[in-house]
Amino acid sequence: FYSPRELSRWVRGIYEAVVHMDQGLTREELVRIWAHEALRLFSDRLVGEDEIEWCSNKIDEVARQLFAAIDHDAVLERPLFYSSWLTKDTRRVTRDELKTFLSARLKVFYEEEL
Repeated sequence: FYSPRELSRWVRGIYEAVVHMDQGLTREELVRIWAHEALRLFSDRLVGEDEIEWCSNKIDEVARQLFAAIDHDAVLERPLFYSSWLTKDTRRVTRDELKTFLSARLKVFYEEEL
């Protein structure tokens, strides 16, 4: 079960992602961040594939009910990655960008250890 504390973490995660954005926040971007934080908080704790799929579907269902006038299929397309590792701000990143960044960091770590 989840407690009200998780809801506070959800709101805080959304706030932290948008508070320092230099450019304006679109409705689509806000929904992506909302879904990303929901997946991060609720889905990442689940173990079973059926539970993870149920959670993902439930997040999509709620987004479709609450957020109008957006292209839900495009906005909720997985994977949803946001990171503050590549820039000073939290922004949407691709799997390849994260992979390149982490590979470079691991290379530096490996070289320092030798």
